[in-house]
Amino acid sequence: NFRYLPVCRESGFRAGNYCSAVDTIMESKNAYRSPQCPYHRLIHLDAKGNFQVNENCEPSGNITHKSWFVLPPSMEFYFAQSNPSYKQLPPFKAGCAISDFANSMDIIYPDNGAAIYIPVEIDGSPGKTIFSATHRSPGAKIFWHIDNQFIATTSGYHQLALSPPPGKHILTIVDEAGESISRRIEILKPAKN
Repeated sequence: NFRYLPVCRESGFRAGNYCSAVDTIMESKNAYRSPQCPYHRLIHLDAKGNFQVNENCEPSGNITHKSWFVLPPSMEFYFAQSNPSYKQLPPFKAGCAISDFANSMDIIYPDNGAAIYIPVEIDGSPGKTIFSATHRSPGAKIFWHIDNQFIATTSGYHQLALSPPPGKHILTIVDEAGESISRRIEILKPAKN
């Protein structure tokens, strides 16, 4: 009940059409039902391969097509730290519309619906929790908001130590291009002694 299955070397999923490095492993015949690699995509580049383009901003004769290993921003943040060969997507050429799959940023912490308890420090002062985000563009600015109130701007390294009051809140981050992500969180009340 075993047969050979082509597997994407980079993701470990069953190889898809755009996987460039494929290994063959012996697997159960039912493994053919597993999903194909969702991380390899065909991207469209200018003739030099420096920018992503589309037919609205580049003549079709100048567009080259290439398979690319594209992780979501939060996965990319961790994967790239231990895999120096990982190549980020090239930026879009000025005037080109950004494609749907090219989310530029993500909130690493907290998850949507997280209930966060912020302890009191040893000296009795209120503690803080670290909110963390990532952006594909190294020098990008992220503007942080809680309940539609601007809190701070980060650039390069996107972490903030905050101490929101107990209750339910909406954390929103916005980049310079206007892309935004929101998370609903709850800050729990400190326990009384």
